[in-house]
Amino acid sequence: MSTTPEPPVSLVVPADMSYVRLARLVVSSLAADLRFTFEQIEDLRIATDELLSALITSSVPGTPVHIGLTVTGTVIALRARALATGAVQLDPLAAQIVATTVATFSVSIDADHAIVELRSHAPEPAPVA
Repeated sequence: MSTTPEPPVSLVVPADMSYVRLARLVVSSLAADLRFTFEQIEDLRIATDELLSALITSSVPGTPVHIGLTVTGTVIALRARALATGAVQLDPLAAQIVATTVATFSVSIDADHAIVELRSHAPEPAPVA
């Protein structure tokens, strides 16, 4: 697989929980294209759901949530940001779930925007015998 980044995928949705499933569908589609296993896709969907739900909960209702997805080699990365009413509150159980489902994740504030990020890796292709 190439380590050259693919063109980024951008999605802008209102800060409304009903749009989290749309982001999950896009993320899982990209992961399937990278040959993630079924279990890895489910893990990625769970992490996406937890992080975006926390982001939207801390966002100004109805304002845009900007979601960017990048694929480089076997790595998929998500970065989402939204106008915040305060810090993103990821409860300890959700943080533990996310930590076990993706390679890395973060939650932060930049000026008046809340940001969530995650990275996950597809399995390495099996060596050719």
